[in-house]
Amino acid sequence: MSMERRAAPRVRINLEVSWQMGDKLRQGTISDISVSGCFILCSGDVTDGNAVSIELRPARAKPVALRGEVVNHHDEIGFAMRFTQVGKKESAFLKRLIERAGK
Repeated sequence: MSMERRAAPRVRINLEVSWQMGDKLRQGTISDISVSGCFILCSGDVTDGNAVSIELRPARAKPVALRGEVVNHHDEIGFAMRFTQVGKKESAFLKRLIERAGK
C-alpha cells in the first residue's frame, strides 16, 4: 500500500507552460495541478531540489508566474514541482483554474 505524499488533491489538466531553471527557458505541458504543486510533462535535465519557475498562459487570462522546486523527477517524462512562493493573487488564480479543470 503506497502512502499519498501530496498536500492537496490534484486535478487533471492539459495546459502548455514555459518553465525555467537557471538561464534556460523550456516548454512543457502541465498534466495535473493543485494549489500546492503540479506535474510538468517535458524532457529536460532536472534534479530533485532544483529551483524552477513557470509561467502559465491560460486562454483569455493574464500570464501568471509561479516559483517552486522539483520534488520528484522521471527522466524523459517530466517532474513534479512544489510551489514555494504563492501570494494571494497566485492562490486565487490556482483555485479558479482547478475549479474549472475539475468540471
